[in-house]
Amino acid sequence: MKIVCDAVPFGFGPAGKLLTLLDRFPPDWETTFLCSGTTQVLAQRSRANRLVRCDTTSPLGLHDCRSIVASADLVITVMNPLLARYAMTLGRPVALIDSLFWMWNSARETCPDADMYFIQRFPGWEQNLSRIKPYNPIPIGAIVFRSPPVPRKRQILVHLGGMHNPIAQPQFARKYMLVVSECLSTLKGALGGYDILIAANAPAFDIVQDIGMRLGIKTTLMGHDEFTNAIATSDLLVTSPGLTATYEAFAAATPVMFLPPQNYSQLLISDTLKTIVPTLDWVRLAGLEHLLRGVPEDVGLRAIVSAFGHFRAALGALDNLNMYTHVASDSSVRSAIAKRQQRFIECHVGLDGAVQIISHLADRLRGVRPEGSLEC
Repeated sequence: MKIVCDAVPFGFGPAGKLLTLLDRFPPDWETTFLCSGTTQVLAQRSRANRLVRCDTTSPLGLHDCRSIVASADLVITVMNPLLARYAMTLGRPVALIDSLFWMWNSARETCPDADMYFIQRFPGWEQNLSRIKPYNPIPIGAIVFRSPPVPRKRQILVHLGGMHNPIAQPQFARKYMLVVSECLSTLKGALGGYDILIAANAPAFDIVQDIGMRLGIKTTLMGHDEFTNAIATSDLLVTSPGLTATYEAFAAATPVMFLPPQNYSQLLISDTLKTIVPTLDWVRLAGLEHLLRGVPEDVGLRAIVSAFGHFRAALGALDNLNMYTHVASDSSVRSAIAKRQQRFIECHVGLDGAVQIISHLADRLRGVRPEGSLEC
């Protein structure tokens, strides 16, 4: 069976989900991974049979790989509606995987007509069904790899994913590092018995490493497998509020604490999960309440970048810094947070997203039409 797949190159979350799936594909599924940008960075370590450099976010790029898409038995995309629509014009069956279904304002932002529309659960997804009206909605659990419990390393893992995306401004990564540097410096000073490790990605590595060196904090490049292992062995994940890393930590029972958001979806995730993830109220601190009513992603991103000064000032306040050090240094607090977060993902999301997707894909390839399971 010929499978063509891609993940929208917006940060690393979409590609991380696809790599989790590729690890579980049957050996007789011949996979071609169309990749560019941040997706190409992670794709280098994927288990795909073939990598093809292709910008699937542009009509010209899609035209260049027309023959590849047209020959597929199935096209799988993580959050790239442009590829989904293009494959459908070529008569190819399409599976679209969407972890941000809950935030779309209209059907134009996605591809509701996909043959299989997998919706990763997050608060608000059910309410959005009537607005987006997907043809075949299939709600699923978190797309994560749940490893057996492993020993912790007295390590605090810092994750800064999401800094590189197609609509980010030049020098975005450096600006964000300056926002969080005071917080990281304070954590280092307060946690003498713990190692602090910054997990950086290739496009931003030089910037993150430069500021990490000034703070005396180790910075390292990680592939997806290494990153999920680092989450499982760390005592705490301090991260920008991306959903993929957050769900991966919840599944590993590693407590999560949020840094400021880097983009619009992260602002909404932080605000939605603020009762179970220790974080500051970034919306109110920066006067961003209007963004909660729903705006285009690029509009939200510009507003958040404009608010970086407010975020940096908030992280420089002693009371706010004490919140971070209190959580990071108190093992009983971390344990209680981890239990609360694990209950959330087990009770409200589920941990079987990858298994569900592959089961539906296998049925489709065998000629069995999948049906959504909205009753769950």
